Amino acid sequence: MLNENLKQLRKSKGLTQEELALQLGVVRQTISKWEKGLSVPDSQMLIEISERFDVPVSTLLGDTIEPAEKEDLIKIMSDKLALINEQLANAAERKRRIARSLSFAGIAAAACYLVWQAIIMLHAYIQPVSSENASASVIGGADGPTSIFVYNSGTSITGMIIIAVILIVSICGICLTRRK
Repeated sequence: MLNENLKQLRKSKGLTQEELALQLGVVRQTISKWEKGLSVPDSQMLIEISERFDVPVSTLLGDTIEPAEKEDLIKIMSDKLALINEQLANAAERKRRIARSLSFAGIAAAACYLVWQAIIMLHAYIQPVSSENASASVIGGADGPTSIFVYNSGTSITGMIIIAVILIVSICGICLTRRK
């Protein structure tokens, strides 16, 4: 009876013989002998075992403990699985929201950059280029030295390419993270 009860209690707590042995301060072979009925723990060890499993000593020594009903185990397992599924769904939703927010932020940043570039280009178009705003170079011409004024509007091809990529990635991100 003790051997069967000890084995049943150990398994119900999800412990291996080695884990229980470590908790009780004995070797694994001792637990194995107890569970096979080859030996029995002393009275002090019985008290410690009963405290570990939160059962009275009389239960350890009494009739065989019936394993939990199959339906109870199935319900416990299904509840745990439902909880895990809910946690996974919450994590996936959180990731989707973050990705969607970053995509909208990317579109907003690209739009701000494009508006800024449009203002710079419009300003350059409306206001004539003066020698104060331009870089001058002097080159030799057929009829004497010629000055060439070069004005940089601030628009760079690299910046426009980067913004285009950000815009495309952001739009794809929004499409991929929409709810189905």
